[in-house]
Amino acid sequence: MKLKKIHILFGLLLTSSQLILADPPKRVLEQPNIKHKAPAHVCIEDIPHLTDIIITPNPTSVDAKLEFTSLKVSKVEISLLNTIGKKYDYLTINKEFGIGRHVVTLKTGDLPQGLYFIEIISNGSRTIQRLFVVAS
Repeated sequence: MKLKKIHILFGLLLTSSQLILADPPKRVLEQPNIKHKAPAHVCIEDIPHLTDIIITPNPTSVDAKLEFTSLKVSKVEISLLNTIGKKYDYLTINKEFGIGRHVVTLKTGDLPQGLYFIEIISNGSRTIQRLFVVAS
């Protein structure tokens, strides 16, 4: 008696004869970078010339610091958004950063507690980082 292999694909049980080969997804979400205290990486796209992006402290009850390394001179826009996408204009930074390590202070001390997103845009690429604000 020959046993059929059973595959699980998107929650469906399929036998080998039912398995349809399809193109793999264009972009698979990666696991968050575990080396940081609070994994914040939820990017849909990476910015190749900005590396080692870290938000500390996270969660925070005071102002947070966004740290990153720029591998080339580039214009960078840093925005804070709430969970429905509202941008806090007074917290938006739009400037050119040189090569090297940079630290940007995010004035989050007066925000209500909750989940926020730090959106970083540079050279047509974008990454989004999570920031949790807690009561002090």
